[in-house]
Amino acid sequence: MQFIASYWAKGNPKQFKAMPNIIFQLITLLGILLLLLSFVPLRRIFKILPSGLTRNAWLGLAFLIGFSIVGYLLLFWLNYTEGPDHHEDWLISLICLLASIFVLCVCMISDRTAKEVSRIADLELAVLIDPLTELYNRRHILSLLEKECSRSKLLHKPLSVLLLDIDSFKEINDTLGHQAGDFVLKEFSRLFAAIQNNSGFVGRYGGEEFLILLPDTTRFNAFQAAEQLRYVIESTTMMLESKYEIPVTASIGVATSSSFTETPHDLISLADKALYEAKASGRNNVCMAPQQHAWQQEAKSTLAIPFV
Repeated sequence: MQFIASYWAKGNPKQFKAMPNIIFQLITLLGILLLLLSFVPLRRIFKILPSGLTRNAWLGLAFLIGFSIVGYLLLFWLNYTEGPDHHEDWLISLICLLASIFVLCVCMISDRTAKEVSRIADLELAVLIDPLTELYNRRHILSLLEKECSRSKLLHKPLSVLLLDIDSFKEINDTLGHQAGDFVLKEFSRLFAAIQNNSGFVGRYGGEEFLILLPDTTRFNAFQAAEQLRYVIESTTMMLESKYEIPVTASIGVATSSSFTETPHDLISLADKALYEAKASGRNNVCMAPQQHAWQQEAKSTLAIPFV
């Protein structure tokens, strides 16, 4: 091998000198290509990650990769115009190539990790959310009720529960079809969004029933909030396919913890009895569950929920 190299050097000195120069340039170009390829998973990561510190950190890495590409191009230009002067140039090019491989691997692994994290987050969300209304499902809203009951007992603060039922929902399904029923449920979830944004919790309790939790809300304020919600529902025009107007009302039962000893089952049972009374009294009503222990001081101001 050494003989062939020495022979080639004697007969073709220029070609022999150019041979390692070409290899050096190929290594440099390969490093640039690998760095450019790393932008593909980076772009997907930017789409997955929400705005914030983590996304900004990845943006900083993208700038560093861009600077590395500029450095590679400068190294390639110097080699092309002047040729490699020292053995260190070879070492630098190989180290940069390994660094490019490392960057590409990091970006690809991070892309897979981000996708997996996003998939797990979607699965966790699916466990908590009702797919039709996109509100909390029965299991999660009951879990929240347990936590809020414990918090109410610990801090001695009121907790109010609203159990809402859509009036004549079966007739809507039977007359206009289940598509109309699903449409009404989705419209209700839109109205409830204001409660979610006002430190309350809303979940689909079952069928056309919804459970609303209002922490730190007295009996008086809870009744005012329920009455306001009932009025908003009654005043809302629901148009199916922009052709069919669906008149909708709701009945609401309200219960408030008064002795800080009520269990979640107690509050739901009280709210359910109040809901039954609201239905029996002609529907489109709000009824309060009986209060066992009066609060020392009722709030005089109403609970303002900015329904839209």
